[in-house]
Amino acid sequence: MNESSYAIFDFDYTLIPHDAIFLFANYLLKKQPWRIFYILPLLIAIPMGLLKLYGSKELKQVYLSILWRLRKEEVEEYAKKFVQEIIIPQVHPELKQEIELLKKQNKILILNTASPDFFAKYIGEELGFDYTIATRVHLEERQPFFAIILGENNKSYEKIRRMIPYLPKEIQSQLSLYFPDNPKKPEYPVILKNSISYSDSIADLPLLRLTEKAVLINPENPELIREAKEKHWEIRNLYKPYKNKLHKYFLCLIQSLGLY
Repeated sequence: MNESSYAIFDFDYTLIPHDAIFLFANYLLKKQPWRIFYILPLLIAIPMGLLKLYGSKELKQVYLSILWRLRKEEVEEYAKKFVQEIIIPQVHPELKQEIELLKKQNKILILNTASPDFFAKYIGEELGFDYTIATRVHLEERQPFFAIILGENNKSYEKIRRMIPYLPKEIQSQLSLYFPDNPKKPEYPVILKNSISYSDSIADLPLLRLTEKAVLINPENPELIREAKEKHWEIRNLYKPYKNKLHKYFLCLIQSLGLY
């Protein structure tokens, strides 16, 4: 088997039918309800995001103000229990089985997610991934009001950039034509043969285009669905706890308030 055979998974709304950062807020607020104060900076940050004055990195920094004053070891302990108690039971059973099958096929499994690494690393461990790539949050001995994010939010082309060191040398050389100088060149050719990627999001098009095969989980974006049909990517409709996009956003809201 070709040693450069990969299975690359997005996490939020792919392996689980939720966004894990909202579930984490819900989990922490159940433990320490007084932390609901963090909704105040969010009320300012969300309009700033809608006006494009804040990017996804800045919004995530504000959102993680929920960690304020927690000790590093407390964050780690909460993260471990959150993954074991909340996340793993939420993983689509069909995809759990598929992960085990991919392991038997000797695929190199990569979890590549925008979720914070302080809990994403435990998700990767629990599910048996070879590598976990996530948004890097620097944990202080006590957490500052605005989280320190190292580098960029792990999203879109940043997922490719961060994944390069985990790929074979010849693949790294090919990708160096696109990163870091001009990652948004026209679409690069498929270079990960006998490999497969999984996502729900149009933000992951760079990742989906990188592998020979791709699987979309509950896709919503018409442009993404159109490209999937043109390229004969597989589309799977798995369990969703929401009925439509509005209901989806409502669940994110009540999770952010600790009411889920």
